[in-house]
This record gives sequence, structure tokens and C-alpha cells, in this order.
Amino acid sequence: MTKGGTRKWLFVAVLVIVPSVLWISAAAVPFLPLVTATRLWLAPALIVAAGVVFWIAALFVGREMISRYHRFFDPRKGDR
Repeated sequence: MTKGGTRKWLFVAVLVIVPSVLWISAAAVPFLPLVTATRLWLAPALIVAAGVVFWIAALFVGREMISRYHRFFDPRKGDR
């Protein structure tokens, strides 16, 4: 793989990992020693940021990978 190709895949890997970290962070917000008002805006902000980063990563990895991702989590599909 070329140096540019490696950088691209590293960038995509980071874009895929970051939303997971943001989701976990949003779940941890209620347990942080913050003012209630801060907790009320921080958790939804992290969830929205995770969604935005996920869809940016989706633009990079392409339509096929996203369709595989959606098929994997499809509740109508009986066998996995």
C-alpha cells in the first residue's frame, strides 16, 4: 500500500473509532461532577457529534460498506 493510501485508511479508522468513543463519553456524562445544566447539553452534543463523525466516515468508506453495516444491524434478518 502506498504512503498516501495508508494515511487515508488511518484517517478512516480514526473516523470510525471516534464515534464509539463519543457514544461512551455520552453515557458517562451523568456521572461526571458537572452542573446539571452542563450535563443536559453535553450528552446530546456528544451524541450529535458522534452521528456527524460517523456519516463523514461513511462518505469516505463508501456506499457498499454502509449497506453492509445496516444489513448487520437489521432486526428483520433472522440469521447472522
